[in-house]
Amino acid sequence: MRVSACAVLVVIVVGAAFGAGPAAADVMLNHNLQEWERIGQVTIPTQPQQVRLEAEADKPAWIISQPLEGVTAGQPFQLSFSLRCVKGDASAAVSLLPAAEGCPPQTYIAWQQQPSTAFKRWRRVHLTLVPPITAKGVRLALGARGGDGAWEFANLDTRPRSPVSIPKGPLAELPPPRFPQALPDGWQPEGNLDGKPTSIGKLTALNTMVGSLEISMPAEVEVMRGERHRVMVLVTSHSTGEKTLEVSVQGPVGVAVPDFSVPVAPRSTMRFYPVLQCMRVGDAWYKFTFGCDGEYKSVPVRVHCYRGYPFFGCMWRGGAGAEAPTPEELAALDRLGISTHYVVGPPDSLMAQTLKQTPGDLLVALSGPRQQQEDIAQLLDDLGQTRDRIALIGAFLPPNWALFRTNPRILAAGNLDTLAQVASSKLPGAFVMSVPFYVDKMSSGLGAGLSAAVGAGIGEKAVSLVIAATGLPTAAAIEEAYGKATARQVSTFWVEFDKSYDPAPLRTALTEAGVRLPLLLIPLVRGIDGGRLDALMLGRMVIDYLYQGATGVAVPASPRQLPTANGNQGPLGPPITLLDENGRARPEICAVYRELARELAAAVPLASAHQGEGFGVSGGAYLTYKPFLRGNDGIVAMWNNSGRWVDVAVETRCLPLQMQVLRISYDGQLMHRQFMEMFQWSEEARKNHQTAVYVRVAPLQIVVLTLKLSSGHNGWLRRIDIKPQTKKRRHEGPGAEPFEKSPWWRREGTGLPIGT
Repeated sequence: MRVSACAVLVVIVVGAAFGAGPAAADVMLNHNLQEWERIGQVTIPTQPQQVRLEAEADKPAWIISQPLEGVTAGQPFQLSFSLRCVKGDASAAVSLLPAAEGCPPQTYIAWQQQPSTAFKRWRRVHLTLVPPITAKGVRLALGARGGDGAWEFANLDTRPRSPVSIPKGPLAELPPPRFPQALPDGWQPEGNLDGKPTSIGKLTALNTMVGSLEISMPAEVEVMRGERHRVMVLVTSHSTGEKTLEVSVQGPVGVAVPDFSVPVAPRSTMRFYPVLQCMRVGDAWYKFTFGCDGEYKSVPVRVHCYRGYPFFGCMWRGGAGAEAPTPEELAALDRLGISTHYVVGPPDSLMAQTLKQTPGDLLVALSGPRQQQEDIAQLLDDLGQTRDRIALIGAFLPPNWALFRTNPRILAAGNLDTLAQVASSKLPGAFVMSVPFYVDKMSSGLGAGLSAAVGAGIGEKAVSLVIAATGLPTAAAIEEAYGKATARQVSTFWVEFDKSYDPAPLRTALTEAGVRLPLLLIPLVRGIDGGRLDALMLGRMVIDYLYQGATGVAVPASPRQLPTANGNQGPLGPPITLLDENGRARPEICAVYRELARELAAAVPLASAHQGEGFGVSGGAYLTYKPFLRGNDGIVAMWNNSGRWVDVAVETRCLPLQMQVLRISYDGQLMHRQFMEMFQWSEEARKNHQTAVYVRVAPLQIVVLTLKLSSGHNGWLRRIDIKPQTKKRRHEGPGAEPFEKSPWWRREGTGLPIGT
């Protein structure tokens, strides 16, 4: 089975999501098949609502309805029909095509079924179809194509989609985190607030008393961008009773650290490690507030943030005819915590002066003829030569970058030398990357482009590789069900969508060409529904490419900067951008992008752990997962490709201290977070004697599980599998060995207890 190719990127990232929108009205379909348009050999038997389609190798057969009534572009609806394979090797297909005349149905395939023994008899098929957002009227097409054969369709039925009902499962009662309010822009403390400075050698600590608790912590901290950095806090209790210390960490906009509390034993000294996360390179102030017995004291901490990868940023179009970003657009992006601006093509003076005022990093791709030394020097002057936040990316971009339909063009190695020399003299700290070529399909020009890149010395001169490819989804069958295979049935759309941008072939080609460089990802795609489906697709792209070791993601900032798609065929959804045409943030897209940045910035991908049946890192599994490590954070991103929810067991080799769960859903609430401030194994895990976190993953849902580990390492994830049925231990009761003392850590790994 396959679906139309959906999107392809090689350097991209995207995160986004949208509201599901109002419920669709009743979908009206003309059931008199005699009035439908016919292409090829179409026979309508005497039975009502039945059609036979016979295809030849080069002559598909289609029957096309009149425009459907009650169908809203971008809103899903359900289609049910009976299907039977009569003979041959042709495939059955369903298309959603625009109401305009002359649109070939094979261009808009939403679902396709190859011949199989399961369809030798009549089988009822249920699909959830999403018409493209730009379609001005939609027609339904049934067909047989791709070979010699015949199929029969019967008893068509359409109705509004009913959201999937998911019963409460593991972690259902886990509460949402409490986030403190962000600090105002440019906030600076008055002195040390409630802290008293103490010098220890060259270091400065801040001390304060909260109730009967004496607290000491560093006044300055150095962190990597995106990482949840643990700050050591020393607490001494002078009380004869147990106390609870409340902790709240406030930072700039874009930072979200949950409030939590710590138990403190009487007359003791302890250390604990609250976390802070900084998403922007540079210096910033954070405020730590501690509370005990109704008293609250605050301490300021100066945070020095240095670059970490992968980064999450936005993309602007430079060069001739490009519009400069407005102050309102830059302010909207700043509120999102965007820390990197990637400019494709040298910006003019106006754009350079505007971008000069933005915080964070600037990446500038030089395009067109070879840039002269004087031009590069002038560009650096416009951007602000005293700032060490600018990276030059030498590149030859195609003249019509809207289509990327040119032969690969390679930046000469000598020009990289020129860039490096000028950058080192004019802008200390800048680095040079290269963009050797663009392709519009993974299989088009890839080998030739890589060979040319190797011949030009790209592997020796560059530090990163940028490859972009475009792909346009048309329509989608996001859910399907038929027969007894519904429970484990994988959605054709999701499997084919994952294949369309799978970076594994690219990685193989790079290795064979001798190019061992990380990728910078830039998405140049259009969506389907302008809402949550686009968000889920782009979320998968982000996670997949970060799992391939991408150095960063740059989502187009504004649709008014994007070129028109002249020459592209098919209905084009809105471009996936962070801002709309009026310069306002698209709330759903920005929300998903921001949350994925919080979870995956600075994360390192890990090799796949042992996986259960049907689970894997590929998109063909009914549950796909990607493991990461970030400092002491163990992260698993997973999504469900099947039509039913699945209970997953994430089994660890390390002891978790805290847990966060992020859910991005098609149905119900778009974004949902859960937080366990002091981790405990569930009762089911104890009974199963399994060091696992159980989490329910619904259809059309992405779940990111983040565990703060006592001592994280590359083998922290032992296994991903189905949650087992809870079983009663043979010796349960007073004489049973306590769960926490069982030597589970010695079975695999180092053989040392966690935390030693």
